[in-house]
Amino acid sequence: MKIITCFKLVPEEQDITVTPEHSLNFDRAEAKISQFDLNAIEAAAQLAADGDEIAALTVGGSLLQNSKVRKDVLSRGPDALFMVQDAQLEHALPKETALALASAAEKSALTCCSLERAPAIFMPNRWAC
Repeated sequence: MKIITCFKLVPEEQDITVTPEHSLNFDRAEAKISQFDLNAIEAAAQLAADGDEIAALTVGGSLLQNSKVRKDVLSRGPDALFMVQDAQLEHALPKETALALASAAEKSALTCCSLERAPAIFMPNRWAC
C-alpha cells in the first residue's frame, strides 16, 4: 500500500513582528512544518506496515526551497517527498492550499490508504491523504 501524507509550511510564530502600521511582518520568520501536519506524518509512519510506502506531499511558494524543511520531513519517515511550487501559492489562504493539495494528490500516481484500513482518519473523499 502507498500512503500520501499532506503537509504545509507555516511561519515560526515567535519570529512574526508587528509593524508600526499594525500589519504583520514575516521577513524574519523561518518556515516550519505545521504542528498538525507533523502529527499527520507521524500517523502515516505508524499506519505503514512492512512494504508500505509513505509519500509526503506539499504545495506552496518560494518557502519550499528551504532545504531544512525537506530534511525535516524525510527524517520523520516518508520514503518520498513531492513538492509542487507555484508563485500563485506564495500567499495562498488555507482553502486554496487545501484545494491545491487535493488536486496534486488526485493527479499523482500514488494510491491512498482507504478508510477501511485507517478508520481514524476522516477525509471527504474517503481517502487518508
